[in-house]
Amino acid sequence: MDRGLSVEYEVVRALRVVLQDKKKVLGVLSGDVDLMGGFDQRTMRPRRPWRIVTELRKQYTVRAVQAKQAIPEDIDVLFVPQLSSFTQPELANIRKYVDAGRPALITVDPLPAFNAALSPEQPKPGGRGRFGRRRPAARKGDFTGLLQHIGVNWVPTTIVYDTYQPHKVFERLPEQFIFVTDRSDGTKPFDNSDPVVNGLSEVALLYAGVLTPTDAAKDRFFPLLTTGKSSGTNQWKDLVRRHPLFGLQMVRPKRRTPSPGVRHVLAARILSPDDGSGDTEKAKAKAGKDSKKSKTDRARFNVIVLADLDLFGDPLFALHERGGDVNGDGIDDIRFDNVPFLLNAVDSLAGDNRFIALRKRRPRFRRLTKVDQLTIDAQKRRDKAIDDANAKAAEELEQAQHQLDKAVKEIEQRTGVDEATKRVMIESEHNKQQRRLAAKQKRIEDAKKRAIRRSEVEHKRAVGKVQDRIRLIAVLLPPVPALLLGMFILFRKRRRERESIPHSRRRRPGGAA
Repeated sequence: MDRGLSVEYEVVRALRVVLQDKKKVLGVLSGDVDLMGGFDQRTMRPRRPWRIVTELRKQYTVRAVQAKQAIPEDIDVLFVPQLSSFTQPELANIRKYVDAGRPALITVDPLPAFNAALSPEQPKPGGRGRFGRRRPAARKGDFTGLLQHIGVNWVPTTIVYDTYQPHKVFERLPEQFIFVTDRSDGTKPFDNSDPVVNGLSEVALLYAGVLTPTDAAKDRFFPLLTTGKSSGTNQWKDLVRRHPLFGLQMVRPKRRTPSPGVRHVLAARILSPDDGSGDTEKAKAKAGKDSKKSKTDRARFNVIVLADLDLFGDPLFALHERGGDVNGDGIDDIRFDNVPFLLNAVDSLAGDNRFIALRKRRPRFRRLTKVDQLTIDAQKRRDKAIDDANAKAAEELEQAQHQLDKAVKEIEQRTGVDEATKRVMIESEHNKQQRRLAAKQKRIEDAKKRAIRRSEVEHKRAVGKVQDRIRLIAVLLPPVPALLLGMFILFRKRRRERESIPHSRRRRPGGAA
């Protein structure tokens, strides 16, 4: 078994799955995003299935389903990857399936990181027919209309970002890499009573979208994953550029000010009181009783909508298998719960809650709190050095701008100089101030790098001293109890031996026997 997997969970799941009469069927819709693998006609090479499909096959009978036809009746849960990639006739079959109250897991990703061409903003890719001839691309259907019919509003061009970064190893990643976890400001996204997320630790999402309830579905729209209070939104066109040779390329957008206190929903469940998912009581409590509405007017859906498709991609699945040990110390530094979240979602939709509680169990390690505190202190000093350098740079920039404005004003107030000469003088003064400012910024940047390097060196030195002290104690302290016990036993044995000697044979103080 892989290091990151729970032996207890794997053994129990294997036994329970083997003992049951028949596995439930999970249908995966085949479309532009083919999780099941197959043959790629564009590259003329076979494609491997996503690794999450291999994981699902341990518990379910995973079957590829064609959306062009009616969904078979023996499908227990329908998995719809990238709803925006299906045509209108295919969406009609999906709508017929969810309207019947049958469970479905739907993903809508505004910008798939593994292939930006699958974004809702892009047309469907053309296929190849017989003899390798290219077929014209079909038109995408009204996927936003289907989502609104279910009770979800989704703008396919809106992408969430979050300035919160809990992991130093990922500090260079774009802010569109969102970490849903407990935060220092008191935000606890997994306090939800829903079994899908209750007890999880952290879920990572890449270029996710925003979900909001429609007016008619506010009483049956239950958020599962939400951002923190330091999040905002970008537009798709700000994150993607079309390269003439390499196609769509992702870029870093300009930094925007987060919406204060606003939390965006990244995944949600849409429930009805009688959906048979095991959450009937909660759904009834949320939905309430309205005597003016007939039973046919109530929500009849059992759907979970995810605004990201990359959260269970192969890279994050591989990190889950390795256990998140980044520095090789044998301890899980980062442990994303993307895979347990998806498995919990499928189990909950299928009405099988046997393994949900077991997936949340994980080993706990005793951390070196002194080393952790030194790391936190070093990070604070590093952040302070960066803030001081940025403040100094802003002050220098303001002074340079003030000097430039003053020089321009003096030139404009000169008499006896024509306008053309004044423009030349102003341009010359502007260039001179720009050169001065560039030189100052370079000095400030160098000073900032030196301060950061000095802080990191001091941190490593302090951590090294503590670690050396801990190693020395770990080597010297464990033998001490054994040595003390050995000395106690030796003295006790010698005392008993002396007591067993007859008085006539004992040596007298004078030396005579």
